[in-house]
Amino acid sequence: MWRWNTEYQLLTNATANSTSTKTVFTQDFRHIWLTVSSSNTAFTGTIRVKGSRVKDWDDVAFATASSQTNKWSYLQITKNDTWANLDWATWLALTASSDEVYDFAVNVDWFNWMAVELSSYSWSWNVTVDIVTYNNQ
Repeated sequence: MWRWNTEYQLLTNATANSTSTKTVFTQDFRHIWLTVSSSNTAFTGTIRVKGSRVKDWDDVAFATASSQTNKWSYLQITKNDTWANLDWATWLALTASSDEVYDFAVNVDWFNWMAVELSSYSWSWNVTVDIVTYNNQ
C-alpha cells in the first residue's frame, strides 16, 4: 500500500539559473516523485537534482560548489514514461514551444537532503519543480 506523505515545491515559476533555496529531508522516505512543469513560450534549460548525506541541513550549501567541506552530489532520476535513467551530467535538458509536464522517480538511497538546480536557462519561460515523498509500507 502506498502512503503519500508530503508535497514540496522546490522551484516556483523560476525564470533564471538558480538552485532551490528549499531543501527536503529525504531519509524517512523510500520514494521521491519529481514533477517538472513549464509554461510560456519556447525555452531551453537543464534541471538536475542534488543530494547530500550530511546530518544537518545547514551543513550543506547546494548553491555553491561541492567540496570536502560542502559534500553533495548529483542524483540519478528515471523518466516515468520510459523508465530510462538519465545521466546526471546532462540530465533533463528541456526544449519545448508550449506548456510541458515531466515526471520522474528520484534515487535517494542513503541521502538525507535534496535540492534542485536550474541551469543553461534561455528564452522566456517559467519552470516549477514539485516533489512528493512517499513509502510503500
